Amino acid sequence: MNKAFKASSLIECVVASIILLVSFAITMEMLTRVTLRESDPSESVAMELALRQWRREYGDGRHLPGNYSREHDWGTVEITIQDYGKGIQHISIKALPARGMKAMRYDYLVKEEL
Repeated sequence: MNKAFKASSLIECVVASIILLVSFAITMEMLTRVTLRESDPSESVAMELALRQWRREYGDGRHLPGNYSREHDWGTVEITIQDYGKGIQHISIKALPARGMKAMRYDYLVKEEL
């Protein structure tokens, strides 16, 4: 009934504590970086509404091919219009937020209005 357990030395306890501390610090650093990159939901809605507005304006087929840029308080919208062929335009609308990492991009093919 008397079984003796071998106790850990002080050095083993210190090494185990350091390993746990380093793994905890790495995990917390990764967690904070992941959570801070998320965009604000209200900014995402504002970006979506701005993209729809610029789609209505530039999607009529009456604008010349080229690059256009519009500034907003949440970031920048870049609009690229290219000739696709035979009276069709390729419109690319991209939202680039100033904060956060979520960028939005939509591509459309529209018939040119004469």
